Amino acid sequence: MKKLLIILLSLTILCGCSQNNTETIEATVTPSATTESFEPLNVLAPKGATALPLANIINEGVHNVVTVDGSEVLQASLVNPSPEYDIIIAPTNLGVKLAANGKTSYKLIDVLTWGNLYLVGSENGMETAQEIALFGENAVVGLVFEDLFSDLAMNKTYYPSVAEAQAALLSNNADIALLAEPAATATIAKAKENGVELQILNDLQQLWEDKYGGKYPQAGIFVLEESYNENPERINSFINEVKTFVDEANQDNSIVVDVVDSVGADILGVPNGNIASTTWNRLNLNVVNANDVKDELTNFLNLFGISDIEQTLIK
Repeated sequence: MKKLLIILLSLTILCGCSQNNTETIEATVTPSATTESFEPLNVLAPKGATALPLANIINEGVHNVVTVDGSEVLQASLVNPSPEYDIIIAPTNLGVKLAANGKTSYKLIDVLTWGNLYLVGSENGMETAQEIALFGENAVVGLVFEDLFSDLAMNKTYYPSVAEAQAALLSNNADIALLAEPAATATIAKAKENGVELQILNDLQQLWEDKYGGKYPQAGIFVLEESYNENPERINSFINEVKTFVDEANQDNSIVVDVVDSVGADILGVPNGNIASTTWNRLNLNVVNANDVKDELTNFLNLFGISDIEQTLIK
């Protein structure tokens, strides 16, 4: 009996030690890179297709994401001598040209969008149209259009924004408009409410691919080189989260609806979650490391007179 008591007591002590050791190990485990808690990043992005990939991140509220209309704020932020942002999403030509000329501390790390431009008009299309509303003069949008439709014989009017080009079409001040998705689909829906039938006449991405053999790298993720050098894991973790959301939405765009409506359509610059989901596949979103698409970048940026891109990329 005494031996039995001693054995039971020994087992109890051993079990107690095992539990204590387990607790100690769990309490002192160092978090892995994927679970490490990073300092929030400051991010700037233009509204529309380029903001949608950030919807999940904005919804989580961990990072400080600012969305803006137009490119003026983007350019001012890229050349700011006291940078406010760790990451800026911007047209590839804008950021790369500034980097190539030594006017910005930001460099391109990934391409994010591969074109979302469409011509919208009535069923008769180009046959009877006399006036076309455009936007993005001297930018990617205007350059792509002018390259593909250099012989177009109709009056062209450039407006300051896609919203104003949309308004020109809806108010019958233009027969056709160059629009970016999701604004193109929203315009068609709005016209239908007023008894007017519009449709997508041309997919500029397909026309570009037919002419040049590939899609064009429209916008990219630019990172502040100092921020990246200080903590590349923090930047890479952010980009991986963006890529994961984009990849999942490319497989099932229905996941976009709730997150867009939760963030707020106005913040993202889209009509609503349903239209964002419906048009997702025409946004051509795909996060690709810039070093893996140097040929596409070089061929496209040559149109802007930019030939040497090596120094403008994060290695």
